[in-house]
Amino acid sequence: MQTERIEIDSQIWGRSVLCIRSFNTANDFHTSEADYIAHHDPAYVYSAVEISDVPRIEYLSHAGFSPVDCQLQLKASFRRQFDTSAHGLSYRQVVTQAQLDEVLSIAAELDFNDRFSRDPAVPPGFATQRYLAYIRQSFAANSDEIWSVCDSGTGRLLTFRSHRHMGNGEVQLLLGGVRKELHGEGLGAISTHFCFNQMTAAGIRRAITRISMTNKPVFDLEVTHFGFRYQSACLILRKCYPRHPTGELT
Repeated sequence: MQTERIEIDSQIWGRSVLCIRSFNTANDFHTSEADYIAHHDPAYVYSAVEISDVPRIEYLSHAGFSPVDCQLQLKASFRRQFDTSAHGLSYRQVVTQAQLDEVLSIAAELDFNDRFSRDPAVPPGFATQRYLAYIRQSFAANSDEIWSVCDSGTGRLLTFRSHRHMGNGEVQLLLGGVRKELHGEGLGAISTHFCFNQMTAAGIRRAITRISMTNKPVFDLEVTHFGFRYQSACLILRKCYPRHPTGELT
């Protein structure tokens, strides 16, 4: 079994959060579990399994893992340009600390409905703090960029979205958000218009993204309106562990 400690999640939780990257269903799970407990004393362990892989899902279910989300991987090609001239808005890369602070203030007010915010075993506020931490990581990483739709007159940031360069003209779309008081104003679609135009201008040909099936507004926007194509679906299963001074299983 191959496990990875997720550093940002672990720092926020105050205990190890592990991801099981690979495992063999022919092996005894409890032996591997005892090993990662001894090494990490984890609070939360999860794995993403292809939705069609019933034997692997059953293997984790029998070991006490519970399904908490289903994520779709989608892909888009940048072939279309959008006219954004009528909005009185501009699209700018977030490059200063002041701009980052404004993005963080937008993100801090978002209403989260993800596998962490819905899970009673997860500490309160974890989903928000995790989101903010990954935005900070993108700001610092050379491979990532954060962009914002801004009011052209005042310069006020209205939305944000981040992506990661994967090479070969491909990016992975990461996080995004709209000012809470502007929800329902169509800024999600407008932000995507600007994003597609910027990607095309930068020579990016395609993007991949992962969304939760519970996030219906984003699913409707990306799949129905912008033609993102389905690639795969994974079931996320997790198991939580109480803290034990000896690291032993109960």
